[in-house]
Amino acid sequence: MENEVISKQSKKQQPQTPVPTNTPPTSGLISQIIRFLLPSKGAPGKRSYAAARADCPAIEKPLTALVPKTNIGLTISERPTFWFYIPYQPTDTNPVEFLLINDKNNPVYKTTFQLTSTPGIISVNLPQNIPALEIGKKYNWVLSYMCEPANRLKDTFVKGYIERVSINSNLKNDLEKASRPRERILLFAENGLWYDALTILANERRQKPKDAQVTKDWKDLLLSSEGDLTEIKEIVSEPIVSCCQNIVTQ
Repeated sequence: MENEVISKQSKKQQPQTPVPTNTPPTSGLISQIIRFLLPSKGAPGKRSYAAARADCPAIEKPLTALVPKTNIGLTISERPTFWFYIPYQPTDTNPVEFLLINDKNNPVYKTTFQLTSTPGIISVNLPQNIPALEIGKKYNWVLSYMCEPANRLKDTFVKGYIERVSINSNLKNDLEKASRPRERILLFAENGLWYDALTILANERRQKPKDAQVTKDWKDLLLSSEGDLTEIKEIVSEPIVSCCQNIVTQ
C-alpha cells in the first residue's frame, strides 16, 4: 500500500496559503465559520470511503476523514493531530495504518494499530520523536483499514493533505490574549487553520460531551465547508472515543 500510495502521488501545484484576516472575532461561532478561509486551490484526496466489500466488515456509515472539502487543511502546529470517523468494530485481526508522506514522496511517519473503542471519532497524534513539519511544505496522509491484512490492495482508505504555515505576529498576539478555548477556536477558524481549530474543539467536546454550546460549535465547524456534505452529516453526531492500541510505529 505504501509503494502504491507513493507512486500515485504526482507533483501537484502547491496550494496557495489564504491571507489571514487578523480581525478579532466579535460574534457567534457560526458567523465566523461562514468566513472560514480555505486554501484557494485544493488537492487530490478521498475524504470518505463507503463502498461495500465482501472481504471487509459491513458498515452503516463511511470511513471518513474530518477535513475540508478541498482535501487540504492548514496548521501552525509542528506535530498536528488528525481526526477520523472509524465505522468498524474492534477486532483482533484488522489493523489500521496511518501514513504521512512528505513533498518528496518519502514516508516520514507510519503507525499501525488495532481499534479498541470504535465505532466513533478517533485522533491520530504525531509523536514528539519525529521531526516537526516543515513550514510551507505539503504532506500527504493516508489512513487505511486493512480488510485483509495479507492483501493490502483490498484496504479501504481515506487520504488528503496538510500544510504547516507560519504564524504572523497579529495572530500570535491574539492567541496569547485569548483566555478561553472558544476564543482560540474562533481565531484559528478565522485564519484558515483547520487542524488547530478542530483539535481544540474536539478536545472541548471530549471533555464536555453534554455541553450544548460545544456541540453546536462542533457541528458548525464540521459543516462549514461548501459542497457535498453528505458524509460529514452522517458522522457529525458520532462520539469521540479513545483510539487504539499501537502495534508498530516507524
